Amino acid sequence: MNVMVTGLHGGKMSSSHPSETKIEFLDDPETVCRKIEQIQCEPDDIHSTVLLLLRDIIIPISQQRLESLRDTGTTWEADSNDKPRPFVTGDAPEGAIFSIPMGPTSDSRHYASFIDIQNGFISGAIGPKDLKSAVSDAFNKLLAPIRAIYTENKEWQTIDKFAYPE
Repeated sequence: MNVMVTGLHGGKMSSSHPSETKIEFLDDPETVCRKIEQIQCEPDDIHSTVLLLLRDIIIPISQQRLESLRDTGTTWEADSNDKPRPFVTGDAPEGAIFSIPMGPTSDSRHYASFIDIQNGFISGAIGPKDLKSAVSDAFNKLLAPIRAIYTENKEWQTIDKFAYPE
């Protein structure tokens, strides 16, 4: 059974709800950041929508990307951008699936599992602002190729206008 993706304000994410309750494929990077920034995220709330989006969307994709690199015997350093990388920073150790930069001048913290991230959040080692920023960055990296394909394809733009008239 598929996981029901959490909406930005709780409940399930649905195309029938207003655009502010979901992240859309064509949302620009600023919109994605704004939507995630507006999510309620208390320091020790394990049911925070930010954590749920990380658990249900970002971490599974990052794990799949890591497994894909391992299956081909490709290291991150040797990867010629043929395969999408896990959502980690360049200094992440092998096996990390998610990195959280800790402020603008601090090093990143690297995590090998969602549970490690959740525990860091509960303990206060990861603050809401840093978590939201890292999740926004991951969503924007995930959506960037989709946005690029859409921007370069007039046929898709025409279909979009017919499917979603203003």
